[in-house]
Amino acid sequence: DFADNGSLTRINAYNPADMEILAQNMYRPNGVVVSPDGNFLYIAANWIDQIWRMEKDVNGDWGGLMIWKELPGVPQSVTTDACGTVYWENWAQVRRMSADRSEEGGVADAGGGYFPNLRFGNDVGGFKRDHLYGLSGGQLWEFHVGIPGKKHISIQ
Repeated sequence: DFADNGSLTRINAYNPADMEILAQNMYRPNGVVVSPDGNFLYIAANWIDQIWRMEKDVNGDWGGLMIWKELPGVPQSVTTDACGTVYWENWAQVRRMSADRSEEGGVADAGGGYFPNLRFGNDVGGFKRDHLYGLSGGQLWEFHVGIPGKKHISIQ
């Protein structure tokens, strides 16, 4: 099964030939996000009920993969807000935890929704920066969080 032996590759958007494999032999990775400060990379590990994290060292190199959070269910997606708080969807529950793991709480019950992608708006087209959006069963869900997501970047 192709997803049982996944890998994570960094690709330079300005020079696609510049790429680096950051992690290999990952069991069913499903969703990745970089923290707002660029120092952490979070990966939802589907079917093994974990969120993994990689940390950038002082030289700018990515360290090894570590288990950041054990979950009681399958994470479908992962994202962060402007403060670095990590959000994920887990069995129709949208959850969040501070980056230092000191605070955890629920954001919303998605009523049975399954969100393979969960993202903050960017204040364009009516998608508010302090709201999370997810698509499930052909329906767009919106969750008011009250904290803005990290700024979106555009590559020209």
